[in-house]
Amino acid sequence: MTHPKTRAILAVNSAQERALASALEHAGFTVTVCRSGTDALALLSEHSEVSLLVAHTATPLLRGFELVRRYLDSKRTGRAVLVCANDDAVPIVGHPRLTVLVEPVSAEALLAALQPSL
Repeated sequence: MTHPKTRAILAVNSAQERALASALEHAGFTVTVCRSGTDALALLSEHSEVSLLVAHTATPLLRGFELVRRYLDSKRTGRAVLVCANDDAVPIVGHPRLTVLVEPVSAEALLAALQPSL
């Protein structure tokens, strides 16, 4: 099912970027790729229609943990996916709109994690 006018922000490492962006676009998202957490945060402040944030814990300049925390603490109702190298250092696990994926993350794994909302 596609979701026209649904925006996703992707702030992950370049090795994952193309496959994840392509999968999200195929699912109907308009995807904006950010090179840093600060770029992603600026886009979040400019675009109220962002309904999905995918961030890596090692996002430069503003780490993924903080970026996702700010997104989830905002008045938005969208979902967040945090990609991390291991699952034992995630301080915000348990948030109902957060999915944590452990590397390596495939496009299929990302879409499967989003299935309840797609």
